[in-house]
Formats: sequence, structure tokens, C-alpha cells
Amino acid sequence: MYDDEDTYLGRRRLAFIDYNPFEDKRISPKSLSDRSSLPEIPEPIHDAVRRAKAISGHLEQSLLFEIAGILDTAYRDKTSLIASKSKEFEQSPYDHIPANESDHLEAFLCKSGDMIPGEERALYFCVLTYSLAGEVLNTLYPSDEYIRYTADEIDFLRMHRPDYDPRQITESNRQTALSLTVEALRAVARAEGSHREFVGMKSERRKVSSSGGSNRGKSYEPLKLFILREWKNNYSSHTNSSAAELIAAKFKKHLPSELQPFEDSLKIPANHKARKKRFEEWIGLFKRGELDINID
Repeated sequence: MYDDEDTYLGRRRLAFIDYNPFEDKRISPKSLSDRSSLPEIPEPIHDAVRRAKAISGHLEQSLLFEIAGILDTAYRDKTSLIASKSKEFEQSPYDHIPANESDHLEAFLCKSGDMIPGEERALYFCVLTYSLAGEVLNTLYPSDEYIRYTADEIDFLRMHRPDYDPRQITESNRQTALSLTVEALRAVARAEGSHREFVGMKSERRKVSSSGGSNRGKSYEPLKLFILREWKNNYSSHTNSSAAELIAAKFKKHLPSELQPFEDSLKIPANHKARKKRFEEWIGLFKRGELDINID
């Protein structure tokens, strides 16, 4: 997954290079008895990951990597892998400059508007929490693969500290891990806030989705069936936004053959952006059990 030279391994993606929060036993495993005894890991990071899992449920590694890639792209120039290559480094006693990750993500989500639906916003903060936990592990216990990918940064550090050893746990490492843990606690708190806000809007959204009368609902029925079957059969591993984008693209040139018998009665949004938004809304409602429709 990580050896493609064209794949940008930013800080958030790199955190998952040797870390899967749903399999790892060093931070918040399924059973407390399975937890590794590593005293250098800050205790609160276990709580942050546990709370994030309560919101996100199990996520596949591919989805973690996909969302982490979006985060890297969103604020690629606002964070540093080990240290900012500037005069700040020489003035700092640590190998890490705090990046205020949650604030950057909040700004990105606000700028995205409706492109990232409410139910996915909490998920983004959960993935940020997991990524920060992975970075804690990379800071304290870097693997061979992690060291290989960060060779340039390590060489930079050695220019200033010739005796720098990425595998040596120092007071600086501990402080960095603690700083990352604080970032993770902030991220999971934002996740919980976004989740509560979304849950509080469920009843209102349910009313909106069922408004407009039975005739309007019937005019959308064949289209909904097509969209949701496409999602289930081909795109269920994607985010709602990504799945909707791919399905909406099928309508760019002509109407899919499965829908041609209903062409005269269908109400299909006129442009790609509107189609994507509508399809994304239906996928989200269906996943939450708010659409009374059988797609099997």
C-alpha cells in the first residue's frame, strides 16, 4: 500500500504506516489484559482512542489511509513531520512543533461546506485522533519502515545534533508524545461534539427526507434504488462523498440503461454537483437506517 512512489505520504498518512488502531495492542486494545506494558506511552492516549472507537466503529485500514490523505492535502503546508525546517527548530528543545491539528481540520471542514456531510465530520476527527496516536508510537518506537520514509528528516536533525538516534527514548521524545496526546484529546473532543450535533439533528432530517408528499417520493424511487444498489455493490468501502462522486459520474453522458424505462418520470438533478449532493444525502440516510427502502 505504501510503496507507490506517486503516493504522497504526508504526516497523517505516515502515522498509519505500521499502526492500525483496531489491531494494535499498544494503545487501547479490545481487551485491557492485551495491552502492552509500555510506560513511555502517555496514559490519556488510551482514553482518546477508546472514545474515538465508540464514535467511528471499526474502520478498514484503506479508509483510514484515504481520509488521512484528505487531511494531508487539506493542510499539507501547515504541519511538519518531525520539526519545522526553520530557525524555530534551533530555538526549540523538542523534535516537534505543535501544529494545532484540530483547528486546521475545523477550518477545512467549514470551508468544505456541504461537500463533507455532517455524519462524516465526526469521522474525520476520529481519524485525526487515530493518526495522532500512531504518531505517538512512531515517536517513541519507530519501526524500520518509518525510519526509511523519514530519512531526510532524520538527516536534518543530525545536522544539528550529530548524536541523534531516532530509536532512543529521550525526554524530548516523551514531551513530543505528550504534546501529540494533548492534540489527540482535543481531536476526540471535537469528534464527540460533531457527533452530538449530528445526532441532535436526526429527527429534523427525518422529517425533511419524508416531506413533499407520496407522489414526490414515488418519482424518486427507481433512482434511489439504482443509487443505493450501486453503492452497496461497488462503493460501500468508500466515504459517502467519494461514493456519490463516482456514482454521479455515471450520469454525465447518458442515463444508465437500468433507469431508461423510467426516463419520463424521473426527477434527476440537472448538474453533476447537485446530483452528487443528492446521492450523498441518500447514501447517508440509508446507512443510518432513515430510508424505508429495500434494495435487495
